[in-house]
Amino acid sequence: MKAPILSILLSFFWIIRCEAQDPHFSQFFSSPLTLNPANIGNFDGTLRLASNYRSQWSGFNNAFVTTTLSADGALFEKLVPQNDRLSWGALLLSDASGNGVLNQQSGLIGLSYSKGLDENRKHVLTVGFQTSFLQLRFDPTKANFEDELSPTGFDLQTAESFFLNANKRSMFDLHSGLQYVGRLNEKQLIYGGIGVFHLIRPQSGLLNLRYFTPMRYNINIGGSNSFDTKNSLHISAQYQLQGRFKEYSYGIAWNRILLEQPKSFTQAYLGLWLRNNEHAIPYMALEWNGFRVGFSYDLGVSSKTSASTQYQSAEISLLWIKGSTKTNMYLQCPKF
Repeated sequence: MKAPILSILLSFFWIIRCEAQDPHFSQFFSSPLTLNPANIGNFDGTLRLASNYRSQWSGFNNAFVTTTLSADGALFEKLVPQNDRLSWGALLLSDASGNGVLNQQSGLIGLSYSKGLDENRKHVLTVGFQTSFLQLRFDPTKANFEDELSPTGFDLQTAESFFLNANKRSMFDLHSGLQYVGRLNEKQLIYGGIGVFHLIRPQSGLLNLRYFTPMRYNINIGGSNSFDTKNSLHISAQYQLQGRFKEYSYGIAWNRILLEQPKSFTQAYLGLWLRNNEHAIPYMALEWNGFRVGFSYDLGVSSKTSASTQYQSAEISLLWIKGSTKTNMYLQCPKF
C-alpha cells in the first residue's frame, strides 16, 4: 500500500498548493518547444516533428509520466526576406501524476520570427510567442483513501467527496522567448536564449483558486565544435526559476558520423548531463536520414538522493527533420 498512498499524497499536495514546477525533461535539448518559444522553426529543414516520453519515479505507482508531441516549420518562405524566417509551431503535452489520479492536458500554438543580423547570415536573433490551453483534471475513481480499508477487506465507497464538485479546471496562458545564434567560424557555433512562461499568471488548482501560477524563466545556452568531417562536440546548459523552485542542468555530448553516403548518413551521440549536482544523466542517441532516437536515465549521485531504483527516471526522445537548406533557410540554427 505504500506506493499508492504516496502517489495520492503527492497528488493531493499538488492540488492543494500547486507549487510544483512545470513538467520538464532531462533531455531538455531534445524538447525545443518546451524549452523556449523562440525555438519554433529554429532548425535546418522544412518540417520538424518531435516527441518526448518521461517516466519519473515509476517505482511509486508511476508517480509522474509526461508525454509531448510537437511540430513546427517555416511559413510564407517566398514572401519573407531571405535573411529572415517566419515559423509556426504546435505542441501537445500530457502529464499524469499518481498513475493517472491527476492529469494535465495542454495544447500550445505559436509563431516565431528570425532576423539575420548581418549580410552573411552568421548572426541571428529570434523572437517567439506561444498561447496555450490547459486542462487540469482529478480522477477520484483512481484514488484510494484510508477509509476504504476495513477489517473485512477493501470497500469501494469513500467519504471523501470534497473533490467531486471541483475535479476539473481549464485555463489559457501566454509565453514568449528570445534567442541568439551565432557562427564564430566554419567549425564553431554558439547560441543562448531566455523563455518566459505564464505571462498572464492564470488561476490554477482545483480547490484554492486564489493561487496564481508563478512565471517560469528558462535560460539556455550551448554550442558545438566540429573537429573534423566525422567528429564534433556539443555542450548545453539550462537554468530554470519558477517561484521557489530552481534547477540547473549542464552537460556535453560527443557526436560521430558512423556511415556516410551521398544523400544520407548515420551518426551516434554519447553524452552526460548533471542536474543540480545531484543527478547524473547519461545520454545516447542514434540518428539516420533526419530521424533521431535518444535515451537517457537519471541516476542519483548525491548523498541527498536515495540510491533506490524507485527514485530513478527514464526518458525517450524522437526527432525527425524533413528537407535540407533551401530558399529562405540560410539562417544559422542551433544543433541540439
